[in-house]
Amino acid sequence: DTVESIRMDGTDRRVILDTVAKHPFSMAVFEDSLYWSDWDMKEIVSCNKFTGKNYKTLVKEAGIHPMGITISHPLLTHTGPPSPCTNSTCSHVCLPKPLH
Repeated sequence: DTVESIRMDGTDRRVILDTVAKHPFSMAVFEDSLYWSDWDMKEIVSCNKFTGKNYKTLVKEAGIHPMGITISHPLLTHTGPPSPCTNSTCSHVCLPKPLH
């Protein structure tokens, strides 16, 4: 399979990987790296999200079949004020008012 990137407006489509990824399933991006689980190779791998270079197998163990993948890092943790809707039992969408 091929891994490609494209701008939000649909321009600048480019191939990142075209021979390495066998069956990418779940993908995640953090900083300059792209991470994905590969169903065919039964591994979790990464590479540079712009060039496809620095390809690395991060996890490959007998009996492990990785599927979904997420990034957990302190920079991705929400540190703002707590949501006023956290303990709400309402059945509709809660939108906090602006802070100004």
